[in-house]
Amino acid sequence: MNSPVMASAINGNRPFTAIGKILHEQPDDREAASMLYLRTLARHPTDRELNLCLDHVKEVGNRNDAFEDIFWSLLNSTEFIHRK
Repeated sequence: MNSPVMASAINGNRPFTAIGKILHEQPDDREAASMLYLRTLARHPTDRELNLCLDHVKEVGNRNDAFEDIFWSLLNSTEFIHRK
């Protein structure tokens, strides 16, 4: 999961990546987080998860960096790894 290919795939500055497309098309952080969960885990985030995401975006300050962190954590989650 720490390969250069993965690092490139989660780059929010690249408009052709999944995360880059979401961030480019969705300026609203709440909607962007929901879309990221749908694309990654095939479900909407819970209220708690959504609030954690929004808090993280505020804390980090850089939107792309914050959403890359969130995407990375979802890709490394047990739920993603075991999703069928």
